[in-house]
Amino acid sequence: MSVPRGFVFALVCLISPLPSYAAVVAVKIESRVDVLQGKAFGTAGAYEKIEGLVTFAFDPESIANEKIVDLNLAPRNMDGHVKATANFMVLQPKDPAKARGLGILEVSNRGGKALLPYFNAGVYTNNPEQEQDFGDGLLLRQGYTLMWVGWQWDVPPAAKALHLAVPIAKQGGVPISGLVRADWVLNQDETTLPLAHRNHQPYLATDLDHADNVMTERDERDAPRNVVPREQWHFVNKVEDGKTVGWSHVSKDGGFSASKIYEVVYRSLNPRVAGLGFAAVRDFMSFAKFDSGSPFRVRHGIAFGVSLTGRFYAIFCLRASTAMSWVARFLTACLFTPRARDAAASIIALRNRRGTAIAIRRLITRRICSLSPARRSLMQKPASPQACYQKAICRRFFIPTRVTNIGAVRRR
Repeated sequence: MSVPRGFVFALVCLISPLPSYAAVVAVKIESRVDVLQGKAFGTAGAYEKIEGLVTFAFDPESIANEKIVDLNLAPRNMDGHVKATANFMVLQPKDPAKARGLGILEVSNRGGKALLPYFNAGVYTNNPEQEQDFGDGLLLRQGYTLMWVGWQWDVPPAAKALHLAVPIAKQGGVPISGLVRADWVLNQDETTLPLAHRNHQPYLATDLDHADNVMTERDERDAPRNVVPREQWHFVNKVEDGKTVGWSHVSKDGGFSASKIYEVVYRSLNPRVAGLGFAAVRDFMSFAKFDSGSPFRVRHGIAFGVSLTGRFYAIFCLRASTAMSWVARFLTACLFTPRARDAAASIIALRNRRGTAIAIRRLITRRICSLSPARRSLMQKPASPQACYQKAICRRFFIPTRVTNIGAVRRR
């Protein structure tokens, strides 16, 4: 099978079956409704949408969790486990006999849902319920189970956004203080900059006058950093809707120039156990595959991702840590869009206390999409040739497929 240009397709063979995984301790179904009032999607028939909350209990002493940073410093329940809660959504055939047994789990990019836009040419929404949201129904006609679960603690607040609530690490009950790094490559001049990217929840600056707080600027990625004198830049106590957010932004005398790269290292408190996001994805798919009580059973799992998710997979699949080596037992394959692949290729590290990624800027070549006008219309007229190319490749390469044996996915 030839793999089209622009995709990274990593096959991970299943090693052996596992019993039900005890990390999922509760599933609360908040909503279970028919998709489009019971509309039939080909031979797969009607679909249902399940939404709810899943509660995990992670054992800090388990070898599967030993690489999760600060898990040993998180508060524990009476069983000695660390709890976390995520919201989830599943689309599956209403008749289990018509399900293909293949679960496609999208590791969400910033709390959103991209499976239906990328594969079905549907409309971007966190709450698919209208005809246009499901596009041409491509994935549903195949009888696949589509799955989403929260894995980021810091996603921007938005209706139906996927989110994982994780504990704060403390040292003997005392808050932990440490360094956080934020950087920006600007498209235009700015007067203030947020410490968190694209409205995500930030680590607030706490000790404003500490000597560790440093701002630098440079002309390009490999250029030397020049320290901005401390008296020329300031933390900003942001006020939104009449409420004080905290020291969540920075400003600089004279403003920030679009021609430079800026970086701030500053002190903050209360690190979240962000690495539980990896374990949540691992154990959610494990629950679907191996627990007979799961309301969304599957036999095989494929992971899909866009953009930021490439950094997730760079750690989850490619870093040979003991905690993540279990991926082979839960995922048959990982599928990245070109954009996610580039993000994965540019990663330096994601295994630090703050769970923040340190990425290298890369020049991503724009590819010209040569679709017909009718095909462009089907693709919802994406904003750029790159987006059009990605969606076209998704549909061309991945669907329709069938699982011919364990660990292999081939085109019909």
